Amino acid sequence: MKTIILFNNRQEAGSYLTNLIQKSGIQPDLVLSLPRGGTIVAAEIARILNLEHDLIIVRKIGAPYDPEVAIGAITQQGKFISNEKIIDALNISRDYIETQCQLELKEIHRRLINLRGKRPFTELKSKSVLIVDDGLATGYTMEAAILSIKDQHPKKIYIAVPVAPPEVVQRLNPLVDQLICPQTPENFTSVSNYYEDFHQINDDELQKILLK
Repeated sequence: MKTIILFNNRQEAGSYLTNLIQKSGIQPDLVLSLPRGGTIVAAEIARILNLEHDLIIVRKIGAPYDPEVAIGAITQQGKFISNEKIIDALNISRDYIETQCQLELKEIHRRLINLRGKRPFTELKSKSVLIVDDGLATGYTMEAAILSIKDQHPKKIYIAVPVAPPEVVQRLNPLVDQLICPQTPENFTSVSNYYEDFHQINDDELQKILLK
C-alpha cells in the first residue's frame, strides 16, 4: 500500500514538486499556473527555480443539474474540450454546451483582466513550458490548457501536479513531453483530501502573488 503524502499547504506542495522537477532533469523556461490553487503551487516553484510565472485560465463546463460533474472545459481561445461519454450519458444538448461555453469564456476574459491587467502574454513559441495545478480531478481543465498552449508552438510542454487519479495521468501523459505527479491513488476522491490547508483563494491573494 502506497504512503499518502499529506501536504501542509499549497506552498509545501510546490516545494515538493520543485525537488522532483530538479531530479527529473527537465529545464522549463517559464511556469504557467491554473488559478486559483495552482497559482500558489506554481509561485513556489517559480521562486525556487527563478522562473517567470504567468497564468493560463481555462474553465470547466459543468453538467446542467450538477455543475461539479465536468462535461468538458473551454480554453482562453474559446476551444471546447468535450467529455463525450458524460455528454452522451446525460443526453446534454449542444445548445446548453454552447451557452455555457460563452458564459465561461466571458468569465475567463474577466479574470484575465482582473488578475493580469493589460500586460502582454509571454511569447511561448520555441519555449519549454511547465503547467502547474494543485491537483487534478477530471483533468479536463488541464487538457484544455495543454491545447491552448500547443496552439502557440512551444518547444516542450511539461506538467507538474501533486496528485491525480491514475486514469487522468494515463490520458494526459501522451499529450505532453513529461508529466510529474507523485501521487496517483486508485481510490482518489478529492484533491482537498491531500492537503491540511486547502482554503479557498480569492483574487486579492492571487494579485499579490502575481505582483511579487
